[in-house]
Amino acid sequence: MSSQIFLTEDELRALTGYKRPAEQRRWLAKHGWSFEVRADGKNCVLYEEARNRMLTEKRDKRATEPDLEVLRSLG
Repeated sequence: MSSQIFLTEDELRALTGYKRPAEQRRWLAKHGWSFEVRADGKNCVLYEEARNRMLTEKRDKRATEPDLEVLRSLG
């Protein structure tokens, strides 16, 4: 586990697909991410926020995928 509290600039770029902080903010807000803006205008997203969201998305995705084994057993 990282000792950093916030995602790095590279991680934010990878997450949002944008380099400029204003575009990152639009993406983060549109997708419901919690973030803060530093005095220099750059964005801060907690690692914990990213971790929780990724885990939740994985769990939600699994819950909505059909159980194909059930269908195969009927055939």
